Amino acid sequence: MSEILKQLNLSFADAVAAAGPSIVGVRSGRRIATGVAWGPGRVVTSTRALSRRGVRVLTADGEAHPATILGYDAGTELALLQVEGLDLPPLPHAEAPRVGELVLVLGRPGEGVEATLGMVSAVGGPWRTGGGGVVDAFLEVDGRLPGGFSGGPLLSTGGGLIGVNTRGLRPGGATLPAETVARVVERLATRGSPQRGYLGVGVQPVSLPEGPQPTGLIVTSVDPEGPAQAGGVLLGDVLLRLDGQGVGQLEDLWAWLGEAIGREVDLEVLRAGETVTLKVTPVARKRRCA
Repeated sequence: MSEILKQLNLSFADAVAAAGPSIVGVRSGRRIATGVAWGPGRVVTSTRALSRRGVRVLTADGEAHPATILGYDAGTELALLQVEGLDLPPLPHAEAPRVGELVLVLGRPGEGVEATLGMVSAVGGPWRTGGGGVVDAFLEVDGRLPGGFSGGPLLSTGGGLIGVNTRGLRPGGATLPAETVARVVERLATRGSPQRGYLGVGVQPVSLPEGPQPTGLIVTSVDPEGPAQAGGVLLGDVLLRLDGQGVGQLEDLWAWLGEAIGREVDLEVLRAGETVTLKVTPVARKRRCA
């Protein structure tokens, strides 16, 4: 092994070792995930780790600590845990990576920290998840996220936190930038889990070549006891705008529903070639941990 490769290898190992105390295992029933220390008594993890069977956090010394869920955000799959008496060092934040940079993917699916080496294959601007969560930047790392690594950190080779990985947002996994994580954690710590709006319709995207906008959402089912039914939505209607905001994609509808909970708002639909404005009052979707 050349001297350069030897030094590079040692630097990777040093970065993993330094980050190890800040990375915990998260267990809930049979579910296995990873978490990242986020200040005194706080751990960030993935909602995929949560169940109704209680949550435990496993630290580097092998100890198991009971944890309380302070809040979770289904749109980004991030959850904030409270662990009394736990004071682990938070990870320093790294600068945004560039395409081609090597990165470290860490997890604690077992007793010790595990790591894989990857490369940043793509970066991009803000994007919205299928559940309506807003992510500040797109980061793609080659390879698939190993089992039990969801909720774990993506590190620079210098040991700085680039973001938190989660499995369910995109095929193969996704990385939420540290900026996004910090914003969501602040909201969860101060306001708890966000409410998700419910309209009571099943919809599918549809192209509108000669319509008032390029795409809409065609109604395929209506909850007989939901807000849409009460507002006069019919099967075959095409949703165009909610409260003045375009809902040409599923992500748009989910995002704006949360802003309209409890308010009577205009819902514009395309019906038999004509635009019709209805009045609906979205309600909060019942919360649950899967």
